Amino acid sequence: KRVAGLWAGWSFERTYRRRIYEDYGVFNDRGLGLINASRLDLERVYVDLQISDQIIQARSDLLGHPVHGRQPIWHFLEAMRPGRGLAILGSPGSGKTTLLQYLLLVFAANRPRKQFKGKLLPILIELRLLTSCFESGSPTLAEAIRAYWSRSSRIADLTKQEPAGWVEGKLDGGDVLLLLDGLDEVPHAVRGQISKWVQAQMRDNRACRFVLTSRPGGYTTAPLTDVTVLEIQPFSREQIYSFIDSWYLEN
Repeated sequence: KRVAGLWAGWSFERTYRRRIYEDYGVFNDRGLGLINASRLDLERVYVDLQISDQIIQARSDLLGHPVHGRQPIWHFLEAMRPGRGLAILGSPGSGKTTLLQYLLLVFAANRPRKQFKGKLLPILIELRLLTSCFESGSPTLAEAIRAYWSRSSRIADLTKQEPAGWVEGKLDGGDVLLLLDGLDEVPHAVRGQISKWVQAQMRDNRACRFVLTSRPGGYTTAPLTDVTVLEIQPFSREQIYSFIDSWYLEN
């Protein structure tokens, strides 16, 4: 039975990683106002965003070693301690969701950049889809993951395929990267409750790592503690050229 359970878990993880890569591999152009645009391969057009701790006060003591100035996300992920988090803030259209989608793809394929050593299982949750879960109390992190899967049309069938206790086992093992998107998209009435819930999950799942995104205004109404708060920086001229070149080559 133990061997069968291990095999089922391994098989499901392989299915999960493949489905994530297939279903989230398209560049998110919803904010660009394009009509009938081609669906582009995200990895081919993605340009590494620069993240900074200079504008917003960062809890650098929560990192394993100091990281300052404009840096790709990989430097902060490498420095982040298990059980801690990054809160990445950015204005509308700055690439917050695309950043998480890119991390989801890269870690699903086990291809992190050289600045990051180690393999993690990425799990995405769009926080706005969880509000109904809090009507009857606070869910566990595993319950929230399954609730998100059931509400996401892309991967809804995963809830039926998951071996019993697979999510709990992964969270206990610790090699999990939780990608929590859009705190600002949560209704204001429950935003503080969900912010406190995220903080509690970081405390209860100390072996995991957390990355949360939000617009600055939405975050300041329900800030987290024990996170390093960073801000997405505008593209440099070189990044603009790189993105345009990749965009047109893909088209």
